[in-house]
Amino acid sequence: MIYRDFGKTGLKVSAIGVGCEYVWTADEQTVYDLVRTAVDAGVNYFDLFVGTPSTREYYGKALKGVRDKVYLAGHLGCADREGQYVKTRDEALCKDFLEQFYEKLDTGLHRRAVPPQLRRF
Repeated sequence: MIYRDFGKTGLKVSAIGVGCEYVWTADEQTVYDLVRTAVDAGVNYFDLFVGTPSTREYYGKALKGVRDKVYLAGHLGCADREGQYVKTRDEALCKDFLEQFYEKLDTGLHRRAVPPQLRRF
């Protein structure tokens, strides 16, 4: 796998990443197989827009044991309202979604781990 600089962060990310929106209705085994196959191939960047809480839980389970090998990207400006994905600038909804993102993915992160620029969320 080829790795490239991720801006000026000092991080090296795989030239091939996994965008996860297309599997938002996938079952747990499919998500597990996707994550483990990608990590085994050297992929270390996952864009984890996933619209349902259950799918985020599946990714959390699939990442157990390999979480320290990957970088996760999420989306601000979106939320889950009554089971429906919505775009929003409502700070309370965005905060709730971000906290749920961390919780469902079982990252071990919490609000204090959010970069200072985003802490108001």
